[in-house]
Amino acid sequence: MMAQSDKHARMMVAMSAATMDEQQKFADLKTLAQMAARLAGRDPDEHLIVKVGETVAFEDFAWRYPDFTKRAEAAYKLLDSGDGFWSTAST
Repeated sequence: MMAQSDKHARMMVAMSAATMDEQQKFADLKTLAQMAARLAGRDPDEHLIVKVGETVAFEDFAWRYPDFTKRAEAAYKLLDSGDGFWSTAST
């Protein structure tokens, strides 16, 4: 039977692996969103304020603009799926 400390240690390793996966995914999404902003002709780190009339609709870094983050998520999903040229190329 596994000791309580062994169970705790395994659980902590599993949790840190999940945390690392989430941190890496966030870093990947940020990179892809920055690329999307740059390809749209924006400086990804530019402080952007979008107003609709007098209402501030968005205020943050350009790479966090919803259009860029949605493009990043779509690109990540495609790349993570393994579909495409590299998955079908013969070796």
